[in-house]
Amino acid sequence: MFILCSHTFMIVAIVCSHVSPVTADLLQLLPSLRLICAPSAGTDHIDLSECRRRDIQVADIGNLFTDDVADMAVGLLIDVSRKITAADRFLRRQIQPSSSDFPLGSKLTGKKIGIVGMGKIGSEVAKRLEAFSCKISYNSRNKKPLLSYHYSMNLFVLLMFLGHARVISDQ
Repeated sequence: MFILCSHTFMIVAIVCSHVSPVTADLLQLLPSLRLICAPSAGTDHIDLSECRRRDIQVADIGNLFTDDVADMAVGLLIDVSRKITAADRFLRRQIQPSSSDFPLGSKLTGKKIGIVGMGKIGSEVAKRLEAFSCKISYNSRNKKPLLSYHYSMNLFVLLMFLGHARVISDQ
């Protein structure tokens, strides 16, 4: 903090992440700041109204990796449901065929899928899962009026809808 406090007048640009939010208090310490770069999608961790007030430009990666992340998420979902990687590990460990067969995975088609966060990436994941006829429900800060998917106002309700949560009563 000593270095920051003694050189704040010289700083014109910063790179920030979700780990260290850029608040109005921090911006007050940086009178020459003109640019904030976020090497991630989203700017929730940056006080955008204060940046506008001070005429500070804010840049993030936008949609640069959205498709790649959505592709990977669906690929991993297929891997886990079909047990592809687990079966590969099982077969590589078997020197002689044994009587214990590896259990088969299940298909992804028609499954109930819950998505936490229906931003750019969540929307792209949902779009890809539609091709598998999945029944999609989601939780997000706000209901997206243009989406036809089931919206759950909190994670517990989402898990209940998916059939993975139970209400336990002591009565």
